[in-house]
Amino acid sequence: MRNLNFVFLRKNLKHSLLALFTIALLFSCKKDEVVVIKQPAISYSQKIISLAEDMAMTPLRPDSTGGAITEYSVSPSLPKGIMINKLNGVISGTPSDTLLPVKYIVTAAGPGGIDTDTLIMSVGTVAFNYGAAGTFTFEINSTAISTTPLSPVILAGTFNQFFVSPSPDSLIFKTGLKINPTTGQISGTPTKLTSTTEVPTPATFIITGISTSNKAASTTINFIINDKKPAFTYTFNGSFTVGTSVSNTLQPTVLSTSGVIKKYRLAPTSPALPDGLTLDSLTGRIQGTPTAAANITLIVRGINTGGFQDVNLPLLINSTAVAPQVVYMMSLISGSVVDTISPRITSGNPIYLTKNDNIGAVLMNLNPIVTTGQTGAFSIAPAFTSGIANENMSLTTATGAVFGTPGQFTTNSTPSHTLTINNAVTGGPAGSFAMNIVANTPFFTYNGNGKGGIINNAFAFVQNQDVAVANGTYPGYTSAELTPVNGAGVTSYTIYPATATTLPFSATGLTFNTTTGAISGTPTSNTQNFGNYTFWDYVVTGKKADGSFTVYKIRIKIYATPAVWGS
Repeated sequence: MRNLNFVFLRKNLKHSLLALFTIALLFSCKKDEVVVIKQPAISYSQKIISLAEDMAMTPLRPDSTGGAITEYSVSPSLPKGIMINKLNGVISGTPSDTLLPVKYIVTAAGPGGIDTDTLIMSVGTVAFNYGAAGTFTFEINSTAISTTPLSPVILAGTFNQFFVSPSPDSLIFKTGLKINPTTGQISGTPTKLTSTTEVPTPATFIITGISTSNKAASTTINFIINDKKPAFTYTFNGSFTVGTSVSNTLQPTVLSTSGVIKKYRLAPTSPALPDGLTLDSLTGRIQGTPTAAANITLIVRGINTGGFQDVNLPLLINSTAVAPQVVYMMSLISGSVVDTISPRITSGNPIYLTKNDNIGAVLMNLNPIVTTGQTGAFSIAPAFTSGIANENMSLTTATGAVFGTPGQFTTNSTPSHTLTINNAVTGGPAGSFAMNIVANTPFFTYNGNGKGGIINNAFAFVQNQDVAVANGTYPGYTSAELTPVNGAGVTSYTIYPATATTLPFSATGLTFNTTTGAISGTPTSNTQNFGNYTFWDYVVTGKKADGSFTVYKIRIKIYATPAVWGS
């Protein structure tokens, strides 16, 4: 009986002493004092430990930054030959058996409570992964992995070779990414979608690493490369009439920031389509002939692997026809009412065009947006005067689009025209639009002084070379050559790609000052195309405080090196 009591007392002595210490501390305090006992806080600097079999390990010591600690413990039991010092938490010893990576939780207990830290330990084996999940999701053309490559997490051993299955070519072909065969790092730009539907689908690869001891380990990695989130709009703002087809007016415009939209449908919260109309799930087009009056707002959802976007589409269907009305949007792109260079132009407001100087002239498009009713054919009176000396603009009678490279307006700088907008409904009332043109001589121009043997509104730069610094055959450009000439009264400048296929100005790596119109910086790309250097064309607008503006085209050619500049 005495032996049992002795064992019991010995086993619980430390807990009794801890309790007595805590009670004594509490009774030693004054009544109005608040006793704060800090909780332990521990951390091992090395979390993943790979040990050699039958070799003494470097002791692991915890950092303690919290309250007092009376005991350390670990679960599950450490590998054979390894032990933890229960007083100071030091882990040391010589492992004697091979062990695959195992997770261990070290617990530090004290008067203020407990804290834990997690370690992964292996003995005499090799292992790695790319994170616990092993699945990575990127947006197409994301730069995330090019700036911060995916590195293997080494759990045990030292690796000096990595292989991918299917082959590295398959990794590039399926994702656009590449693997470093020495370090195992995966980097690059994800340029390939891993799904051809609206449902994200992973591309799976097996990475095998070879250690310095010629042991192999493998892990699985998954990549999901999604498209850019849908971005679209419906530009038609007019109304319809019962019994008259909506024709092709309810076709979505997909924005330049959007990925490929795989499917369209009505959002769950949208009202149903009016009788007689249908939604094409592939194109998003609403078509048909309405059979009843309605005034609702549809919610159309566009879907792809990047997610979805819901777009509100007001839909007014009148019992009888109303006179059609339009506003105009000025754009560099035919038919575009999204990428515009001026606010919407209403009937009677000035339409600013720029007189042709035979150098920086720009093809302009005035694209109509229907705001009321349904339009039929358009007509104009008086007609536009053709020829470079005159207005040199044209009307597309079927759509109402006005386009052309404005002429010199030698006889009249402020011509006026009236557009008649016929009704799509037979016998319905017609609408009209007063088109008042104001043609200005360019407020500003650019003059690169013909360097590189090209015209004055063009510039010939060199990739990775500051445009203002000469280098070899490249003479560099002065500040005056890179800044608009004249420009008196212009308060702001904007630069646009001249066509729908021209890359944004930012793609050149250059900087455009929106206050001064000056070009500066260092090009980061070149304009070589199939062995020839081509021009990238941009249009600069300069606006005055009264809202008037003119446009001017500049051309940029960027050579790969100073040695080929001007060739």
